[in-house]
Amino acid sequence: MYNFELKDPSFLPHAGCEIEFSLKSSHGQLLVGENGVGKTTLLHRIWKQLSTESSVVLVEQRPLDYFYDRKVGEIKKILLGMGQKNSLIDVWNTLGLHEKEDRFFSTLSGGENQTVKLATSLCLKASYYLLDEPSQFLDQIRKKKLAEILNQKIDEGSSVLIVEHNAQWLPQGFSVMEMISTDGWVKKGKTWIT
Repeated sequence: MYNFELKDPSFLPHAGCEIEFSLKSSHGQLLVGENGVGKTTLLHRIWKQLSTESSVVLVEQRPLDYFYDRKVGEIKKILLGMGQKNSLIDVWNTLGLHEKEDRFFSTLSGGENQTVKLATSLCLKASYYLLDEPSQFLDQIRKKKLAEILNQKIDEGSSVLIVEHNAQWLPQGFSVMEMISTDGWVKKGKTWIT
C-alpha cells in the first residue's frame, strides 16, 4: 500500500492542495473533478514520488509523435523486441490492434491512436498504473476492453489510479474520489464505489 499525502499552498497558480489517500494493491481508484482542478498535476506528483520506490507506468495525454511514420505492425515488432511478448500480444489483441497492423500510425483516428498508446503502456509489468484520461476518444467497445485489461492488472496484484472527468465507463469495484476546489484549496470531496 502506498499512502499519499500532500499539503502544498502553491500546488496550482490559483490554488493550494490539501489531500490524502491510499493506493492499495489489487485495487482500482478513480480521481474525478472539473477541468482545471489539478487532477493531472496531482497524478504527476504521485508518479514522481512512486517512481523512486516502485515500478510505475504512467499513461499521459500526450500523443505518440515518434511513431508517426511507422506502420502499426512495426510498433508491435519494436515492443516485442523489448521482451514484452505475452503481455503485449494479450493487450494488443484485446484492443483489436491486430486488425490495424498494415496501417500507418499517422492515418489512425483519435481513438485508434489512443488505443496504440494504451497498448504500448499496459503491456508493461508494474506495481502501479497511473492513467490520465485513458478513455479519451475511445468508443464504447474499446472502453469495455480497456476496463477488462485494467481489471486483469488489478487481479494480478497491481494498483490502478485513473484520472477522468466521469466514472461511467469503469467496471464495478473502483473507488472514486472527487477532487473539488473550495476557498482557494483543492481538497477531497465525496467518495464512493462504482
